[in-house]
Amino acid sequence: MVESLLSAGPATQAMLARSTGLSAATVSNVVSRLRREGRVRTDFTVSTGRRAVLVQLQAVKFVAAGIEVSGDRMHAVLLRPGGDVLAGSSTPVSDPVTGADWSAVISGVLTLLLGRPEAEGSTLGAAGVALPALTGSGREQLPDCPDFLLPPEEDLQAVLGMGLGVPVTVASTAAMSAFAHASRLEGNSAALLFLNVGAEVTAGIVIGGQPYTGHAGLAGQLGHIRINDHGFPCRCGNRGCLNTVCSVPAMLAAYAAGRAPVTLQEFVVRAIAGDPAAQRIAEGAAEALGLAAAAAANIINPRHIILGGPLRPLGALLLDPFRRTLIREARPGIGDGAEVSLSTLGADVAAAGAALSAARHITTL
Repeated sequence: MVESLLSAGPATQAMLARSTGLSAATVSNVVSRLRREGRVRTDFTVSTGRRAVLVQLQAVKFVAAGIEVSGDRMHAVLLRPGGDVLAGSSTPVSDPVTGADWSAVISGVLTLLLGRPEAEGSTLGAAGVALPALTGSGREQLPDCPDFLLPPEEDLQAVLGMGLGVPVTVASTAAMSAFAHASRLEGNSAALLFLNVGAEVTAGIVIGGQPYTGHAGLAGQLGHIRINDHGFPCRCGNRGCLNTVCSVPAMLAAYAAGRAPVTLQEFVVRAIAGDPAAQRIAEGAAEALGLAAAAAANIINPRHIILGGPLRPLGALLLDPFRRTLIREARPGIGDGAEVSLSTLGADVAAAGAALSAARHITTL
């Protein structure tokens, strides 16, 4: 309803019922709630010869919210007009969350964030949620925390939208990270490919300044490109997918063969210090990533290719073999014509991208 008022301006309750498809009673209840919250005002008018209630938005300072959901932490940001970060938080999620409970958790985080002193006087106008895995339907385990179950994204979008009373968008973490990077580039209409190497390998695509997510929102499943027909089994049911070589769990498992298990931080430190095994695994993963990225680059011809995720501290150990493989495998003019770099944005990059995406529903941002 707020989105309808933003796009079409003041409208009678009957007009809102027609434009939103809601019943007259539901529109009346929502308008009453928005009026109590100070977000709309109502006046009596005449429409088609009858007395009617005219609804219009109050002159308020709208902000957009972005939330990134991961296995153990939830990043959230509020964006002020112009796209600058007004407030942010990083909240641990210690207990397993399943299904629609995510809606309550996300709503609680946003309520606390809007209550911060720096957000005083702000009104939520739209919200975006970045999820690490999208399924299109059914339920999905978070790759880095199997005790947490995501609801179907359309359920989360509908429940959150009803609870918050604002437009809600849901997209992948990689897609929103790509959008955040693209928004910072001068002349951001160039194609951009963002590669997130974490529990799985995912890609975010921006074309013409807008995130491309596919008709079901599932674009960017780079980790399920098969690079070795005789490789290890992948959780998707195939063998030899990129995830079995280049994801963080795969790299740590390869290093632990014949050795004591190590954490990701320990692996990175050893690779940088010159550990031959760690460097060999890192180089092999980077080459596999470059091979898969070359296939994607041949299709979208990106101007920018950005590597993100927890392997960024590897620096040149990741970037150099990736770039070499990309140039070798992609068509001339595509691989060597792309600017390849490591992400320099912070841990809230996907949340910021989700907020920027949501802000497109607010005409004042």
